[in-house]
Amino acid sequence: MYISQDVADRIKNLAQKKSISVKKLLSDIGLGFNTMSNMRNSMPKADNLAKIADYLGCSVDYLLGRTEEYSPQSTEQTTVEADKEYFELIEEYKKLDLKGKNKVLNTIFSEQERVKLLEPDESMQLAAFGGDFKGKPKSKKTQLT
Repeated sequence: MYISQDVADRIKNLAQKKSISVKKLLSDIGLGFNTMSNMRNSMPKADNLAKIADYLGCSVDYLLGRTEEYSPQSTEQTTVEADKEYFELIEEYKKLDLKGKNKVLNTIFSEQERVKLLEPDESMQLAAFGGDFKGKPKSKKTQLT
């Protein structure tokens, strides 16, 4: 049997270890702050637990107290960190006005064109460090409307 208070405590403690406030964690994954209060009284939904576990880089089993091992494999941890970074970039992008969003898109398309022109071994080095170009833009300049 799982005790909801223990689940909430594990989430809080792990977030603190990672220097993340519970408020930021819940906000970043799209849950309201009262989710944590509710969690102390009743078991959270499975999909919410999965979102929290993914964000914190641990397993749902760890949050439920079924295991004391919370560190995922290194590739999983890298994926979680990258996903968190991408999520934060998307949140910053959402804050821009239309002109700012257009500038960001045009910069991305320009960089994609630049990467295509690199020598093959340069492109491979770039991809090895997380640079990735998939497909080509529809046009050199794309405008949001």
